[in-house]
Amino acid sequence: MIEENSGKIYRFPLIDNLGYGYAELLDYSDVAGIFIQVYDIFSEGSKVILKLEDILNSKILFGPETINKFPNVKGRKSWKYVGRNENFTKEFPSFKNYFGYLGAMDWSVLKPFKEVVGFGLNTRSYVKDFEEIRHLPPTILNHKDSIPDKISMMKIIQMDNNVFDYFDFTYIGNRNIYVHVINTYYPKEKADELIKELKEFHFTKMKEMLNEGKDVFDSFEILDSVNNEIYDVVVKDMFTEQEATKLINEMNQKITYEIDNYSHSDAVRGRSK
Repeated sequence: MIEENSGKIYRFPLIDNLGYGYAELLDYSDVAGIFIQVYDIFSEGSKVILKLEDILNSKILFGPETINKFPNVKGRKSWKYVGRNENFTKEFPSFKNYFGYLGAMDWSVLKPFKEVVGFGLNTRSYVKDFEEIRHLPPTILNHKDSIPDKISMMKIIQMDNNVFDYFDFTYIGNRNIYVHVINTYYPKEKADELIKELKEFHFTKMKEMLNEGKDVFDSFEILDSVNNEIYDVVVKDMFTEQEATKLINEMNQKITYEIDNYSHSDAVRGRSK
């Protein structure tokens, strides 16, 4: 651990004037990466900076999770350094990991999930029931700029507001970070409720587009198993068996085309090197 960088507290802006969050840096870049944890405390207004004591007396809302780089303190999307926690934790965190594609809104259906402890040659992993390790952060490398979005989602839920009024979940990037938050920072009952709402959004939006004669995959990513599965259910619910089969076959043809086109483009890039 690089102690001189650890314990630093930063204030960062949330989306849509939701205020500011406060994060603490834990620098394990010498052995594992840069970790960040976010406190469950917020401030309003760009000129307001909370007292360090108040921040540190708050519980941890998010993390520690790995980020791809140190926060920038100047320029666009900059974070403001506000002080240092001199008693920062030196205990290396545990994580949860699924050795495969996280292609489900509800991670509890994916098996096996493992608890990962330690780092480097001392890393160990143990198969666990998902509910035992639901609360552990996943072994996902977060882009630093995704942290304000994730914390904004969590604050919106705290406020009992509609997260769909703030984020476009036809965009797979937004959906993926929301699924990450749901399956980590909420107990099963609340997570099930949020997942149900997310699925209902997908069903409703796809039905609206189909009723309007629009191509669903102009908005939803076609190379995504979750979108494909929901589309399959939607068309079978809306159309006759013959019509639904036609639409599903068209979807599969588009998937094949996209995969082939991607593979061809990748091969061309390889030859040009």
